[in-house]
Amino acid sequence: MKTSHALALLVLFAFAPLFAHATDITVDCTPPTKNTDGSNITGAITFNLYGALQGAPKVLLPPSPLATCHSVRQNVNPGTQCYEATAIVGGTESDHSAESCKNVAVPKPLPPGAPVLTLSTTSTVAYGLAPSNDRLAFLIVGSVPLGTACLPDQHANGFNVIPRATVTYDKPYTAKTVPTVLALCGA
Repeated sequence: MKTSHALALLVLFAFAPLFAHATDITVDCTPPTKNTDGSNITGAITFNLYGALQGAPKVLLPPSPLATCHSVRQNVNPGTQCYEATAIVGGTESDHSAESCKNVAVPKPLPPGAPVLTLSTTSTVAYGLAPSNDRLAFLIVGSVPLGTACLPDQHANGFNVIPRATVTYDKPYTAKTVPTVLALCGA
């Protein structure tokens, strides 16, 4: 007895930027409930997933068969990727579901020199953060050599965090008493 060829394939795509030239795709489908003769399916259902670039013959994808109609295809290459599923009941495989496709874009290249962004101090003044009643104050805590490397991902209003070891502290401040030091930074 053949299972329904009307197996609904719902493809949900989830992308994770894990690799520079590949994407992960999650494929899910809705299992059939009836056989082609209209009777209810009894027994366990397993699934085969077929896929290829659009226009190419679909090939059986590992692992096969699947216990559930869920698969994460890892490191999928750019191009229009298409998938079909079949249900297997009692050793009999259904017809293929409708094809579902997703375009996997070619990733954009990073800008030159990325991800390194170099900022350096444009002033010799080193500031420490000091909590105060209902506000946060910048206190001058010392000096820093011009051109000191700033942390590009930790900034606010042109000020960036700088390594505490680069600061010449004014009394009474020290690297131990000033947990975060900032300086005016620019490219």
